Amino acid sequence: MRMTTGWLRDTIARMDIARSSPLPVEVLTAPLRPDAEGASVSFGLVIQDRNGRPPFILLRQTLQASVYLGCLRDGAGLARQWVEVWAQDPARLRGALHPGLSRSTNHAMDELWQEQSRQLRELNPDRIFYTGWEDHPAAPLVVDVASRTAKPLQEPATSRELVLCTDDAFLQAAGQPTYRDSLHRFFWAGTASPGEPLYSFEDAAVGAGVHRLESGQVFNVAGGPLLLRPLAPLSLSEYAGLLSGKAWDSARLPEEVLARLPPTYARLQDEEEVVHGESFFLQARAGGEARVLETLFLKLNLFAQMIEQVERWTTRQQGPFLHLTPASFRVHLNETATGLPGFWAAHVDFAEPAAAWRVPLGQTDHPYFVTPTLLSASIYQPRSATVYHQATGTARVRELTSVDHGRTQVDLTLATTDPLAVTPGDLVHLTLAPHGTCVTLYGHPDRPKELSAGLVRIRTVPQALSTPERTALEQAAGLPLPDSPYEVLPGLSSPYDLYALVILGTEILWAGSDMPLAVVVDELLSLAVRVAADHNASVPLPARLERLLGREPRWLQSLGSRGVRAQGTSAEQGHGPVPLNLWAEVLALLLRMLPGAGPDSSCTGFGDAPVLALETAFHPGLRDLKLLQAKLKSILFGDAPQNAEMQEVLMELRRLPG
Repeated sequence: MRMTTGWLRDTIARMDIARSSPLPVEVLTAPLRPDAEGASVSFGLVIQDRNGRPPFILLRQTLQASVYLGCLRDGAGLARQWVEVWAQDPARLRGALHPGLSRSTNHAMDELWQEQSRQLRELNPDRIFYTGWEDHPAAPLVVDVASRTAKPLQEPATSRELVLCTDDAFLQAAGQPTYRDSLHRFFWAGTASPGEPLYSFEDAAVGAGVHRLESGQVFNVAGGPLLLRPLAPLSLSEYAGLLSGKAWDSARLPEEVLARLPPTYARLQDEEEVVHGESFFLQARAGGEARVLETLFLKLNLFAQMIEQVERWTTRQQGPFLHLTPASFRVHLNETATGLPGFWAAHVDFAEPAAAWRVPLGQTDHPYFVTPTLLSASIYQPRSATVYHQATGTARVRELTSVDHGRTQVDLTLATTDPLAVTPGDLVHLTLAPHGTCVTLYGHPDRPKELSAGLVRIRTVPQALSTPERTALEQAAGLPLPDSPYEVLPGLSSPYDLYALVILGTEILWAGSDMPLAVVVDELLSLAVRVAADHNASVPLPARLERLLGREPRWLQSLGSRGVRAQGTSAEQGHGPVPLNLWAEVLALLLRMLPGAGPDSSCTGFGDAPVLALETAFHPGLRDLKLLQAKLKSILFGDAPQNAEMQEVLMELRRLPG
């Protein structure tokens, strides 16, 4: 199969169009700083007159922020570049908390925000505008649409400027939740004088000494820090649909903004152009199989970029995300002045970095991570993960071992009424009371084959024990300690994110299918069970899959390659337009990345990753993905007839004497 060159015909024309950007443009904007009016260059908000309703254009919401459309303005107020204005917003966290989660506070949220902005500057410096607003609270702004001006939020009676109140002593004296230890936010004039009134945009916070503020024309009602990034118009799901041959639904963007994006985005709304146009695909004029193989390559490239982004961030922060969804990523199309078709210049960015929060486990150094949202709340989180469990059992201390830095490991057996559904990556939190001394322990469970049902062995992580605690445990060795409270903490680490990436990859690969994602995922998980039942380590997984698909073609009805593109596939091929041996490698890639799915899985469970090298969970999948991409490249760009001719010449040369 040879690369077609018809796409080159329009290259020069496309280069000219790409250079002729429709910016600058006059849209309604308001400065992000009141003193920036008339400045030669400033950042502003894009606003609309909505008859009294909030004039700001909300692009989307994340766990920590509301994202609005903004721009880089020149001295005349003309928009020169579209940007995303991220305003910290604790409102979603208030409704998505684990009970008693100590990290769900303004202070923790500020720390996480600052860490994420720092990571963005270090890892993706070209995808952030550093303004100084990332690290400090930005005062709320009252925007006047008619005059296109913004002024600070003011106290109605005195016109004093209102700012975020972070004085915990004053808040406590006023009988209100402190800033540091809650998610409530109050505003004041900053004088701290007795009887100083407080103001809030929250209905629940209004009471004695707290006055209600109206948020209609106010930007940044949380009074928190801001983050500015270049506009990434495409969501992950939208881009996967485009690769599959579905036109872009851009209704959420104002027409005046959409019309002034680079020309590449305008062509995305034309389904004929997306399916057959030479602006996006190299193989636009080739046969159906060539287009599908190119689409498969681009989808795998998208998948690889996502995994690489997660791997880089995990390496940097040494913590998992635990909340990866399509909303975690955005896609932007780079300018194609180089002549590359548009989809070959796509780049994946994180929409929102780390979601998981590290919480302390007693006197241990062992990291444990939680997410503010409820686990298993979506298809991207594994339903088979261990769930939180709390009960009592009978513990027996077996042995205490001294380890480095004065820490101790404890081996014990726990007897429970019902068998525990745990994996070695989970944590068991035990509270023992040997000889009246309360000892808190954290350990990993193990269930050797020789143990009977209801018994589980536990080896604690190294932790600091006081002399009385260690003595009490040594004296209780071998004795039953009944009614010992315990709780199972699901072991959630980077393999948990690996599972989410598999589901996201599945969504991308089958984006051209009419079958619901839930059905495709269920079929994939069922296939994993079927393959594990016939495991044979002496035969590579792709070969076993190819045989299975040949014997049981029903799997191809839901998991065949026809879902790669919405148009142009061949109904005559039962397995779809991608050669069966190649498609078996795609399926093998996904199955190996599924944690705990069977002997072929690269991770045995959702906590199966080295504590100090969480990123290694992604390495096997990335390696397999790169190999598969290389194979697809050779098919797309190789010249089979020429290669065959070269082989014949080499054979003739070998036959020559000497």
